[in-house]
Amino acid sequence: MARWTSRALALSLLASAGAQAGQAGAPGEVFIAEDAPRAVLLEPAELFADPTSAGEILARWPAGTVLEYAGEITDEFGRTWHTVRDPNRLQRRHDVYLTPFSRRQFRDYGYRGALLADRQPVVAVAVVAASAPPPPPWWQPVGVLELGHNATFDGVVGISATAADPGELRQAIELLGGMAALGDFPAQPVPGELFVSMLLPALFQFDGEDWDLARPVRLMDDAVNLLGNGSFMVDRASPPLAGGPALHCWDLIDSLDPRGDPAGSVQVALPPVVALPPGVPLRSQPLPSDMGPFDMTAAPLEILRVLPPAPDTTRVPARVDPRAQPSGVLLADNASRQAVYLQQRLGGDLARRLRGMPVTVDVVARDAPVVGSATFGINVEAALAGNRTENFAISFTTKPSAARYELAFEVPADAEDLTVRLLPLDRSLAREQRGSVVFERAGLRLSGWDPDPPPGAVVLNRISANSFEGAELHTRARVAVTDRSVEEIQRAWLDLAAADWSAEDQAIVLAGELRHGMSPDQVAAAWGRPDADTSQASDAGVERRWEYADGRSVVFFDDDVITFRDRSTAARTATARRCTLDTSLPGTGMWP
Repeated sequence: MARWTSRALALSLLASAGAQAGQAGAPGEVFIAEDAPRAVLLEPAELFADPTSAGEILARWPAGTVLEYAGEITDEFGRTWHTVRDPNRLQRRHDVYLTPFSRRQFRDYGYRGALLADRQPVVAVAVVAASAPPPPPWWQPVGVLELGHNATFDGVVGISATAADPGELRQAIELLGGMAALGDFPAQPVPGELFVSMLLPALFQFDGEDWDLARPVRLMDDAVNLLGNGSFMVDRASPPLAGGPALHCWDLIDSLDPRGDPAGSVQVALPPVVALPPGVPLRSQPLPSDMGPFDMTAAPLEILRVLPPAPDTTRVPARVDPRAQPSGVLLADNASRQAVYLQQRLGGDLARRLRGMPVTVDVVARDAPVVGSATFGINVEAALAGNRTENFAISFTTKPSAARYELAFEVPADAEDLTVRLLPLDRSLAREQRGSVVFERAGLRLSGWDPDPPPGAVVLNRISANSFEGAELHTRARVAVTDRSVEEIQRAWLDLAAADWSAEDQAIVLAGELRHGMSPDQVAAAWGRPDADTSQASDAGVERRWEYADGRSVVFFDDDVITFRDRSTAARTATARRCTLDTSLPGTGMWP
C-alpha cells in the first residue's frame, strides 16, 4: 500500500507543476499546442543537461512524473535518450506563426484566435514517396493566440487557391446535402480556425459561433466539383487494391485475364516534365482592408502593444506554395479485354436533387508515357424508377499534353442514382487494341458553373512570437509517450500502481493503446469503461464485446483481447461514407 500511495502522490504533484507551466498568461509555454505529447516516467529517472552519462545531472524525478515530451536523440554510442522539458527551468524561444484572421477579426473574436504553422517560400514542389505519411494540413491549428501574448505582426503570405463564385459554392453545398454532409467539422474550434472539407474542398472558417465559408471565398481546388476526390489522390492509410493503390471515393472495376491475373491496373502517374516557376510574389497591389495588415482604428491601447502595426512593405503577400503539377493516375487495360475502369456512384440523394438539371462531366486527361495516344470513354449511367437505366457516353483520343474533355447531358427527371465511369477504351473499338491513359482530374458540375475560376490566394498574417518554454533535459529512463490529458494519465496511473503489469504493458496503457492478449482491466485502464458490454457463451469459451460511443470496440475471448477497432479506423470509415450521400449503396468509397 505504501508503494501505491507514494507513486500516486508523485504523479499528482509533478503533473500539476507541468500543467501550471503551460497555462495561458504564465511566462512559460504560451504557444504550446493543447495536444502536445507528454512523457510519463515509468521508473525513477536522472535527467541530464546533455545526452551523455558524463554530463551534469540537473534533476531526479520519481516514477509517474508527467513532463512535456520533446523527442528522441541518439548519442555517439547509439544509445537512445528521451528529451523532455523542465517545468521549473524556463528558456526563451522565438517562433513564427500564421494567423487566418485580421486585427479587426481578432478583436471581434474576443482577442482569442487560432494559430497556424509558418510556411516558407519554396522553389520547387518536392516529390513525396507514396509510402510516406501525408503531412498535416496547412490549415490545422497548432496553438492559440490570446491577448497578452508577446507577439508582433511581421508580414503576410499567400496560399494558392481559386477564387470560386460564392453562389456556385453555396449551391454545391445545398446539392451535397448541406453543411452537415460535408464532413466532421472540428469539435470545440478556436475562433478563426479553418477547415477544408474532403467532399467539397472549400475553405471554411469558424467565427466564434458558427462555421461558414471563409471571406473572401476560396476553393482549394481548380473548380467546384460534385464528385469526390476529383484529383485522384491516393489514400495511403488504406490497403491497396488488387490492381493498384486505393483511391479515395473511386472504385476500380476489374476482371481477371485467362491466367487469373488482374486484366487492368491503376498506378500513380508521374507528373509531366514541366519547368516549375519559383514561388513568385503575387501582383503588387493593396489587399482588401479586412485581409491585409490589421485595421488598427478600433483597437484598444493594450492590443497595440501586443500587435503593433505592420509597415506598408508587407502589404504584398509572398506566395509560399506554387501550384503543384497535377499527376493523377495511369489506368491501363493490361490484357486487351476492355474490362477495367474507374467508377464513382453519387448516391440517390444527390441524383434526386439534380433531376432535370443540365450537368457536365469534365475530365482532364493525357497520353500515357511510352504508350502514346489512346482512346478513352466517359460513361454516366442513370438508374431510373422501375429498374430502368439510361446511359450517356462519349469517347475521345488523348493528346501528349493534358486537355479537358466534356460530356454534357440533362439528368433524367426520374433519376434515382448516377454512376460516373472512366474507361481506358471506348467499347466500340476492336478488342485487340490495348488502352492506357492518364486521368489528371475528373469533375461533375452544373453546366452553368465556371469550369475555370480565376486563381486567388488565401492571405495569412505572419506573427513573430517571443515566449518561454521548459529547458530541455535528457534521460535514458523508460518513458511512455502519450497525447492523453494529465487527468487521463492520472486515472490510468492509479490502475498501474495497483497492478503487476509489465513495463511494456504500462507504456501501452499510458499511451491509450491496445494490443492482442490484453485483459479487460488493462483495456479499461487504456480506454476507459465501455458504453456497452455484451457476452456470448459457447462450448469453446466466452466471447465478450465492448462498444464505445465514439465507434471503438474490443472483442475478448476468455478475457483476452482478440480484436479491436480504434478511433482512427472508425474515422476512416466515416470519411469513406462521405463520398456518397446514400451510405446504403454497396461498392462505394475506399473501405469495405
